Amino acid sequence: MKKLKHLISIAFLFLAIPTAHAQNFEELIQNCSDFQHGQYKVLPYITAAIHLQNMGEHSAVSLLREYAVTGENNNKVIMLCRMLFDEIDETGEFRRPLIGAAIFVGNSSYSDWQREPIEIVHNIPFLIVRGYFLGGLPEPAIDYLEYCVQNCAWKEENYRIPWASDLLIFVEELLNSEKWQIPLTDEEIEFIRSQIE
Repeated sequence: MKKLKHLISIAFLFLAIPTAHAQNFEELIQNCSDFQHGQYKVLPYITAAIHLQNMGEHSAVSLLREYAVTGENNNKVIMLCRMLFDEIDETGEFRRPLIGAAIFVGNSSYSDWQREPIEIVHNIPFLIVRGYFLGGLPEPAIDYLEYCVQNCAWKEENYRIPWASDLLIFVEELLNSEKWQIPLTDEEIEFIRSQIE
């Protein structure tokens, strides 16, 4: 009888784990700003990505599907897809999300940034677009997620919470990138630096 109760307790524990993950992720994704409508910060996205990586690919993709299908977190799920998937090999393609024509910082272009709308510098996802021009409807996050699942690889390198001192170094590395086609304005520099505050 004791053994049966013990097994039932374990079963309930395992049944509760996905619910706990979902509850935790609800708060995490709410902390992430919509990169087109809000003041973008890197740390909430890194924290959400860590949470998903700790779940494992299968569970993480299932959870992302739940949030993608409603359409309420479209840009947030797309951003996490850009962070959590990689092209399968060096010759493979990891296409951009179809969410409009990007407005890049520093007069740069699509060829400069392989992960638009972000540039990942030492696993820090910096936003390098100011927004998008869109004539129709954006690609739904659920469609982009399914594209990633079918055509890309789950990222092997794990995200971690960076030291504040590292963030200062990495943001300067991005600001000094040769990818900018013209010198960044003071406002653009502040736009990039404010992402780590």
